[in-house]
Amino acid sequence: MLEQGKVIEILENGLARVEFTSTAGCKKCGICKMMGDKVFVDALNEIGAGKGERVEVEIEPKSVLWATFLLFIAPLIGLFLGYYAGGVLFAFLTCGLTFGLIFLYDRYLRSKQITVKVTHKILS
Repeated sequence: MLEQGKVIEILENGLARVEFTSTAGCKKCGICKMMGDKVFVDALNEIGAGKGERVEVEIEPKSVLWATFLLFIAPLIGLFLGYYAGGVLFAFLTCGLTFGLIFLYDRYLRSKQITVKVTHKILS
């Protein structure tokens, strides 16, 4: 998946913080509505884009699918498994536990891998 954005900050370790504005494709999933009009991503900056430059960023499709599964499907699975294992209260506890595990997994991924990279600068 390719998205266009603007580099707003150069970070350590060859990363750039890129700001995206919601597009028509973004509005289909609705996550941008929860995050506001602007979305920020830390991307691998192999091309050396500078602050203020417009760039195109590539996001691996499997990363998008995995994130969608973790955010939407995994909590539902936890909710249903908890309900069948012990009732309503247990269902909410397992759903909360699932969100906690997702939070810890997200922190782990942020420290280990970058699945987003700046592919090229956009001249305008």
